[in-house]
Amino acid sequence: MTCLHHLFLGVLLPVAAGTCPIGFEPVQGNCTDENECEFDVPICGDNAICHNTLGSYYCQCAPGYRERSGRLNFTQDKSKGCEDINECRQTSDICGPNSECINVPGSYSCTCKEGFMSSNGREVFNASQGVTCVDINECRQTSDICGPNSVCENVAGSYFCICKEGFMSSNGRDYFNASQGVTCVDIDECQMDLEICGQHAKCKNTIGGYNCTCDPGYRLQSELTTVTNSSKQCEEMSNDVVMCKKL
Repeated sequence: MTCLHHLFLGVLLPVAAGTCPIGFEPVQGNCTDENECEFDVPICGDNAICHNTLGSYYCQCAPGYRERSGRLNFTQDKSKGCEDINECRQTSDICGPNSECINVPGSYSCTCKEGFMSSNGREVFNASQGVTCVDINECRQTSDICGPNSVCENVAGSYFCICKEGFMSSNGRDYFNASQGVTCVDIDECQMDLEICGQHAKCKNTIGGYNCTCDPGYRLQSELTTVTNSSKQCEEMSNDVVMCKKL
């Protein structure tokens, strides 16, 4: 029986010390396979996995890493080291729409952009989980997010607030959000338009609206139901009070 036959069995015939082939070592007078993967100093280097074979070994980079020369299998003498794969750069849309990719050594993670949340409810996920980033409806999530006398309008990834009719924002802008500390304040229609009630009538401001009252000796013309800002609505007869509250 030849030594080659015994090699495939993992043990050679008794031999003198120092005559074992490379990859084998003498143990109790026999040549047995030397497990390179069990060396005190890892033979494959950092971020690599060692696979022992009969009389030899090979290395592969750990998941999330690749060998700098592009080799899949390599040995110590032919390795240029395993480097991190930046999945975020390699596949720019790896995390899907409305998300952000964060590279970490040997892997990556995904988070949803502000105004969106993951479909599985977790803050961190990855592409293999089939997770998507869905819009957060801030208007439903926090019903009073915009404050009193306002209306919340949801948009993809955000929301905006507008004041109800009869009110205006404290910063004078049509649109705002809760983070700006804006409130909706009453509009004094009587001061904004001195002729809002028309001739022979007086205006009284109310929260979110106003009242018009015909002057003494006048009343609202019989065909009218409200006083508006045009002339000849209060006719001379009596003193009627009409409410003109905005809806």
